[in-house]
Amino acid sequence: MDTSIPQVSVTPIDFAQTPLAGSYSAFYAKVIDGLFTPADCARLLSLASTGGGWQPAGLSTRNGAQTVHADFRNSDRVLVIDDAHATWIYEKLGPYVEEIHEIAPEGRWGSLTGRPGKKQGPTWSLSGSPSLGDKAGYREHEPTSQHSMKG
Repeated sequence: MDTSIPQVSVTPIDFAQTPLAGSYSAFYAKVIDGLFTPADCARLLSLASTGGGWQPAGLSTRNGAQTVHADFRNSDRVLVIDDAHATWIYEKLGPYVEEIHEIAPEGRWGSLTGRPGKKQGPTWSLSGSPSLGDKAGYREHEPTSQHSMKG
């Protein structure tokens, strides 16, 4: 593990000030540059190669199936289940996303717990280990890959 301290810069995304305001104003996003060192990135790429192969990135349906929509989500991904690496990523990211360590339905980011006006909650709390089943997802984008809002 690389122990050097990276120079990190954080840029919150205010979707209300973008062309995506109509659909994404209540969403949370940040660009966190420099969090992972080159050695960290090499470690993550090596881990990704253990994931069983890259597959087209799909969207989950209500019944758990995956559907691929290359017209607006054109990329491949690999999922790796590894508790130690998931915890390492979580610990590196944690200090930069403190405002979402706890998300109450009535709070600033409450829409992340469910659609406003529909069932929301309970309050989400990040704890000492990842809460997403210890999965690390990697997505690979080719120079011609695209992500766009489906119109």
